[in-house]
Amino acid sequence: MKKNNNTAVIIRANDTNDPMHVIPLDARYAKKPRLVRLGLAVKYAVDHKLSLHNANLAGVNLNGLSLEWANLSNANLSYAKMSGTNLNEANLSQAELYKADLTAAILTNADLTFTNSEGAKMRNADLSGTSFYGAYLEEADLRASAMIDADFTNAEISHVKMGCIRKD
Repeated sequence: MKKNNNTAVIIRANDTNDPMHVIPLDARYAKKPRLVRLGLAVKYAVDHKLSLHNANLAGVNLNGLSLEWANLSNANLSYAKMSGTNLNEANLSQAELYKADLTAAILTNADLTFTNSEGAKMRNADLSGTSFYGAYLEEADLRASAMIDADFTNAEISHVKMGCIRKD
């Protein structure tokens, strides 16, 4: 790969040296790059304003990572494991979250507009201030989640599991 002023996110399968994805990042945000293991993949990441727009992260293990302010718009996160992940103010608009596990994730003030979150597990998550405008949430699990000021305008919420809602 040619060196330039941009930093790149490189995701590789463990059993091959061929890159699966090369995603350019704006160099101004690459203040503290670090190596992060993602289940079957390895990537170089930055601590602030990570852009994974249009990335294919289906089935990837992102458990417990800090992805505050990350741009994950249009990303494929189907079956992704994001339990305990900090997605505070992240942009997940139009992302594919089909059956993603967001148990106990922090999604305060996140943008989940027009996402496909069918069957997503958001149990015990902090969804306060999150916008689900136009999202598809059929059969999602939102039990024991904080939803203060969450916006479900025009969202499809049939068969959603809500149970007890936290009021913190």
